[in-house]
Amino acid sequence: METNGPIVLGSDQFFHFVHRAMPHARSKRSIPHMKKLKSDPLKNVGQNGGKPKLDLNVEAAWAQGYTGRNITTAIMDDGVDYMHPDLRENYNARASYDFSSNDPYPYPRYTDDWFNRLQDSILIMDNRLPMANSLPPRQPVFRGYPPIQRPIIPLGLETLYTVCRQIYPDQPNPLQVAALVKYWLGGPDPLDYISMYSNPGNPSADIPPHWHYISFGLSDLHGDGRVHEISGVGTPSGFGFELTFRLKREPEEKVPPTWPAAIMQALAKYVFQSENTLVAGDHVSWHCPLDNSESRIQHMLMCEDPQLRTVQTPFGSVTFIQIVGVCTEELQAAQGWNGPGIIDLMKTVSGLGGPWLVTDMRRGETMFELDPSVQEAVDRGVEADGSNLSGVSARCTWQEKKHPAVVDDSEEADLERGFAQISVQESEQIKATLKKGLLGTKSVLPPIRPGSSSSRYFGMPATADQNEGTSRKESYDSNMNSEIASPELLQTKFLESVLIQFNLEAGTILPLALRGRLKHGRHFTFKSVVGDIAITLVPLSVSGAFVDLEHPYAAHGPWLQVLLTDEDIDHMLEDLVAMSESDALSFPKTFECHGTRCAGEVAAKRDNGVCGVGVAYESKVAGIRMLDQPYMTDLIEANSMGHEPNLIDIYSASWGPTDDGKTVDGPRNATMRAIVQGVNEGRRGLGNIYVWASGDGGADDDCNCDGYAASMWTISINSAINNGENAHYDESCSSTLASTFSNGAKDPHTGVATTDLYGKCTKTHSGTSAAAPEAAGVFALALDANPNLTWRDVQHLTVLTSKRNSLYDSKGRFHWNMNGVGLEFNHLFGFGVLDAGAMVALAKIWKTVPARYHCEAGSVKTPHRILTNASTQIYIDTDACTGKETEVNYLEHVQAIITLNASRRGDVTLFLISPMGTRSMILNKRPNDDDQYDGFTKWPFMTTHTWGEGPRGRWTLEVRFDSQVPQSGFIKEWTLMVHGTRDAPYRDLPVEDDNSKLAIVKKAHEVGYKI
Repeated sequence: METNGPIVLGSDQFFHFVHRAMPHARSKRSIPHMKKLKSDPLKNVGQNGGKPKLDLNVEAAWAQGYTGRNITTAIMDDGVDYMHPDLRENYNARASYDFSSNDPYPYPRYTDDWFNRLQDSILIMDNRLPMANSLPPRQPVFRGYPPIQRPIIPLGLETLYTVCRQIYPDQPNPLQVAALVKYWLGGPDPLDYISMYSNPGNPSADIPPHWHYISFGLSDLHGDGRVHEISGVGTPSGFGFELTFRLKREPEEKVPPTWPAAIMQALAKYVFQSENTLVAGDHVSWHCPLDNSESRIQHMLMCEDPQLRTVQTPFGSVTFIQIVGVCTEELQAAQGWNGPGIIDLMKTVSGLGGPWLVTDMRRGETMFELDPSVQEAVDRGVEADGSNLSGVSARCTWQEKKHPAVVDDSEEADLERGFAQISVQESEQIKATLKKGLLGTKSVLPPIRPGSSSSRYFGMPATADQNEGTSRKESYDSNMNSEIASPELLQTKFLESVLIQFNLEAGTILPLALRGRLKHGRHFTFKSVVGDIAITLVPLSVSGAFVDLEHPYAAHGPWLQVLLTDEDIDHMLEDLVAMSESDALSFPKTFECHGTRCAGEVAAKRDNGVCGVGVAYESKVAGIRMLDQPYMTDLIEANSMGHEPNLIDIYSASWGPTDDGKTVDGPRNATMRAIVQGVNEGRRGLGNIYVWASGDGGADDDCNCDGYAASMWTISINSAINNGENAHYDESCSSTLASTFSNGAKDPHTGVATTDLYGKCTKTHSGTSAAAPEAAGVFALALDANPNLTWRDVQHLTVLTSKRNSLYDSKGRFHWNMNGVGLEFNHLFGFGVLDAGAMVALAKIWKTVPARYHCEAGSVKTPHRILTNASTQIYIDTDACTGKETEVNYLEHVQAIITLNASRRGDVTLFLISPMGTRSMILNKRPNDDDQYDGFTKWPFMTTHTWGEGPRGRWTLEVRFDSQVPQSGFIKEWTLMVHGTRDAPYRDLPVEDDNSKLAIVKKAHEVGYKI
């Protein structure tokens, strides 16, 4: 919403697109542009119901007893659904983190394309300056037990148990869902327990038999400060409430479903992180069936539990707030009128669970369809009262309209420039003001506190008094008499123009705010779920605000007020109607599933009847959420790559720079330092393993232009399809080490089976995104067999045990070749497809490879012209640092660090020829790359094709333009770096198969000694 003088709201002004310089873009590698096929995945041998991943010879590794035990793989992606039944037991909470929201819970968030195009300013503040303007999430700290005899059952918990036993005397030990690791010990789940009782109901009163769920943990159970601040009688215990839920019991059910417990934990996380309490009348807009079925019950209203009344514990009072599942139409009615009114009406409608409001997930009709007269009651209430919804927590931000902010790509960039900022002291004043409301207003702001990182949307009634029908004046008096807001508020800043941005869902609430609140003389507040930002819309009839007709836009720090006249409100409502009719608000909105799918490939549980089984089904999986945003920063990447390097063994990344065939990009300085530190110091000195998807740019791209996949510190994995040929999206490059399997176009009905969101499964995971986690799972098996493997050992094992099998290039471009020591390689597939059984067998007897050295083998700094359709050859003769500390005799990685410019960069092709005659294409033609300015500046092109060879002799760089049109350019500089060992790497390894790669390479090295 863009303002300049009186608000005139039009579609171009309201949802204003702000384009800011993005630090750098990152894309997931799951072939997002497959237009020919609805589903283009892979079904390998035995998938979708059988034993998966047999094509990687995983069963042979399992048969040897290796399943990934005690190995943790971190999925660096858009989040992991760690509550998924196939992942829950293998989830490593301690090793997980959400760097997009700065909290410990990397749960996937909404994909809201409309908001993603606007929210970069919010997310930059959230990620780069997490503590600057926001109340930090409540972090439980275990402070030890007091020096007194500790009761077996904490007193707060015992009091709540006693209340439950009064209702259920026949169920002293109900079934419970318990947190595996308590929140105060670092676990992810705030609720210690959720008890599940069987309630017979009262059919004569329309109350069906049902399951009754009761939480324990939002109130203070212990009274020793380990989770909640210590309080006492007369004050709320902890947050002052516990959650309950009543679910209709189906005739065939013998035990209660556990999905309600997951929802209660999710709500508890919101409360702990935001410190917003839930009260009767609140609503939660969930936007998917609560039980992940096809049910119409997709949202929640809150009411007081009809059987459990407020109770006094030794640590304060506890109220029981019951969750009631509702349809979208019922939620909208609660938003348009008020939650308590809808709750009261629901109790009178047959089929809605009776006066106890038992949720029936199989209910197919709304309250308005069951009883049409209810609509009339709602309409009368709206007409008389307007909406009781005075504010919502949503994704929103505002900005005083100045010159466009520019984001500096350096680490020292002022990323807050142009946004509302406050000091720590001012922040505390604003928090107090937001709690107390506007001085002299007819209505009081809800108790909204900053700090939430929840992606859910929560609606709040104005006050508890208003829920009971108290007048606005009485509500104001009762709330303000005892505690008057401090007169020492921030200095008011009057604004001439302001830009307001909402996400899609907050935008859809605007008509309700205007029609149901402002036209009834009441204000409405949008409270950002990120930071202290609040936006209050104020009508003329509200007094005591710091806006007036002369200054309709004003701010106290990040709290913005906008005064709307009756004419403004009418214009806005007209514009909003026009926008909705033109589908201006129609954008897809789903949860991100990419990371969850990758996690299932690695560590999905075996033999539990859910989805399938992961490659390393007894390994642990961690979630590092850092990807689902329209930009990336060096700091986010560096924090992700370096997160808990001694808890995490393997980092799996199924993303990279945009695969458009013209991007040249890679890790920035901080990220590169984090990766290098990981391989040198991670895993207590053994080195972390970084697995990277090679890319989905297809034949028109080259993964040597991707600085992540082409790094010698990562293992780049490509994919093949189920008949052995390359996938149409596969990029080719000399840095690829090996391949696994993913989807392809031969059979559109086949797919990679893995875990999906909402506890579901999918058979359509795709791209090299699916290939990299499979490799991570295989490496977890190898580390299970030999935990002392270094990061370099894993690369050597990959080279020596990968198989050519029947892999081939369907276009006939790249054939299998043999390097100077007898190792077969392919420009598409590296050294072949991973063989888990062979890798585990060799890992068991493995001897750590000798120390590695880095030798600058030579440099050419004289410019050489690049010719069109004719090769220019440049030579470096080297002794590979013989006699020096960095002497290299046996190669691992080779880098050609090149600076060049060209009239068309995409037409340049580069080949590197080793002294033993191995020819590596280090840059392929890229038809989409028409760059004529940047070229390459000291870009490290890398090849693995010379693995095991000797480096001494003449190296040849061959360069040409592959073009029908004459081009011009120069190789300005070429530096050759060889990396490897001084001593033979496999000298002490026993050979058990004379036809193995190990035997072939070892023999070549021995012959080399004789020479």
